[in-house]
Amino acid sequence: MMRDSSSIHDNPSGGVFNLGTFRMFSSSSIRHNYDGYDWPGKGGGVSNRGTLIMRGRSSIHDNRAEGGWEQTSKGGGVYNEGTIIMRGASTIRNNAAAKGNGGAVGDGGGIFNDGGALDGVRCAPQQDANVLGNTPDDCAT
Repeated sequence: MMRDSSSIHDNPSGGVFNLGTFRMFSSSSIRHNYDGYDWPGKGGGVSNRGTLIMRGRSSIHDNRAEGGWEQTSKGGGVYNEGTIIMRGASTIRNNAAAKGNGGAVGDGGGIFNDGGALDGVRCAPQQDANVLGNTPDDCAT
């Protein structure tokens, strides 16, 4: 659990790998993490196979997933096979998914949803979006 403006940042192998329940509250953030040196990056900020709960202005921002040699990454902010629940003013923003070796872009700059459940997730260009400003796209499946 993260709360009270805590952060997970600057990790070269992704921010969080979640198999259980991971809660983010009270302006906590997962930021400036990177995943994908030799393999396709899956979740620069969070690789979620459990339940990710975001509330109270928590954010996942400025993370990057990059594929290894010519491989396409998925989920610059979050790679999701589980459940994401977003409430309040929480955001997933300014993340990127890219193909390795300086190639083309990846999939799901904000969230790549691989069969998981999304509750309260609003991807741009929806009105009042909470997943926005990600490259190459905000949400992908």
